[in-house]
Amino acid sequence: MRERKFWGKRQYSIRSSVFFSVVFFLVIPFGLTVLVIDRPIEQAIKEKIGESAQGTLSVVGLNLERQMDDMMSIAVNIANAPETAELAASNGGLSDFQVIAYKNRMFGNYNTSYITESYSSVLDLRGHLYASWFTPPGKYAELARSAWFQALLRSDSSFAWLPDSSNYTAADIRPLFSVAMKIKPDDEPTGIVLFSITQADVRRLLQSLRGSVLIVNNEGRVMYGDGANPVGSRIYDRVSGLQGAGDQGSLVAETGGVKNIVFYRAIRNNGWKVVQIVPYDELFKQISQLRKINFLLISLIFIAFSVVSLLFSFQITKPLNRLNKKMSDVERNPFAPELEVKGPREIASLMRTFNKMTIRILELIRRLEQEYEKREELRFRALQSQINPHFILNTLNNIKWMAYLRQNGDVADMLSSLGAIMEMSLGKGGSLIALREEVRYIDHYITLQKIKYNDKLTVTYEIPESLLDAEVIKFMLQPVVENAIYHGIEPMHGKGEIHIAAKATEGHLVLAVQDNGIGMDEARLAGLRRSLQESGGEDNNRHDRIGMANVQQRIQLQYGYGYGLQVERASGGGTLVTFVLPYRLHVGEGGGDDA
Repeated sequence: MRERKFWGKRQYSIRSSVFFSVVFFLVIPFGLTVLVIDRPIEQAIKEKIGESAQGTLSVVGLNLERQMDDMMSIAVNIANAPETAELAASNGGLSDFQVIAYKNRMFGNYNTSYITESYSSVLDLRGHLYASWFTPPGKYAELARSAWFQALLRSDSSFAWLPDSSNYTAADIRPLFSVAMKIKPDDEPTGIVLFSITQADVRRLLQSLRGSVLIVNNEGRVMYGDGANPVGSRIYDRVSGLQGAGDQGSLVAETGGVKNIVFYRAIRNNGWKVVQIVPYDELFKQISQLRKINFLLISLIFIAFSVVSLLFSFQITKPLNRLNKKMSDVERNPFAPELEVKGPREIASLMRTFNKMTIRILELIRRLEQEYEKREELRFRALQSQINPHFILNTLNNIKWMAYLRQNGDVADMLSSLGAIMEMSLGKGGSLIALREEVRYIDHYITLQKIKYNDKLTVTYEIPESLLDAEVIKFMLQPVVENAIYHGIEPMHGKGEIHIAAKATEGHLVLAVQDNGIGMDEARLAGLRRSLQESGGEDNNRHDRIGMANVQQRIQLQYGYGYGLQVERASGGGTLVTFVLPYRLHVGEGGGDDA
């Protein structure tokens, strides 16, 4: 093997030159910088960031204590008011006017600097609920069956905190954070006062904290949490070292394979803790910024190295110019002859790679030509296949006018609806249409269904005029309406009704299709939801699931996975299917075809 000199006149590899240059001009200075400067500065920054985060958490904890103090004070005032004791002992014997008068005196404006929205209610022990907002029927029985209700009555304590309580009003659906207080004019309780604030008020106090913010009780149960730490879960099982910790401090814990910094502070009112979990890397962003500065320093050194590299760049300039000229020739004529391979090893390897690439380009060009011919053939066949549906549509129109001429209006109307459905199915206007067009299609479909069901089937709409020009996906309502008819209304006795409603909220178009049919059991509902999540997976072996999964796929392909269908049991019986789409106006034909 012939010996090669690095700095001599004999041939040497560019890789070797770059390697030794990087070692002397980049790696060594970078290592010295890390050893001498990076470590002490990193430690100092970590201490400052930890102190700042702990201070912010302390302020938040103090605000939570004041908020809970306000809630407890208000609940005590309501429970000790004479009107409350009289109302709880009345056993429903007061008139509506007297009840309203009592409410006005008991339920005043309790907003404070820490409470912006609140609900108040009094539950006696005889089945009566008096609330500051309208409550739906049966709400007392639901609250009385709650575990906290019975536990509070049996407990020696006079109050209990109720996190994530179901909203007991009909005016709001947001979860509540509540405190329950016994009404005890004598020794025995006569009822319970329930004072609640929305969790938005709690969240408002916590919004200055980064990461995952939780409120946990003395047993480590999450009383206010997020998706990763739901209410009721035990934080002690996931964060070792938090159980038995003091009133305030921080620790490092690994959860789910991620290293986190956990800050905590006790809440004076009840001994709970507010816990902040922040990913380690997110908290110490300044360390990353310091490393970026080091990288900038290395970049400057690299520039200096580049200047040095110019000293030997002339040796590779000539073959590179030849390669560049060959590239220009191939750009003008892909069938130009191959480049002659010669020069330093790296450049020669590059030339060989270029020759291979040229051959691949020629193969791709030939393949594209073949695919274009096949695509044109398929397009011709697709155009030819539209002849038969148009012929059938024209024939139906002829039969329809013959029925009108013979004064057979019912048959003519049915043929007119069938013709309209076929005309829409031919694909005119793309896959996106206005909501009014989709409603018109449903009207034609229902007209055909009434041939069989007559007065048993009724469809009602609740769609504002301003939403009729909203953009929807063609044929998305029909599979849902068909399922409502065949699986909900047909098996039932009596008249069936399908109600279709629409509203716009927060940039979304929400469509609801609700029927009063027989509904679905839990197993079938779970299977349908699973098929929607899988969007046409192996479980879609039923006709109703295929149709719903098809609609789900088309919505998500068009708008993304944040949109689609939701299926649930309707409150009055039957099934409720909700569509969630982005709210935008339809721009007419050709403006929103398949994405």
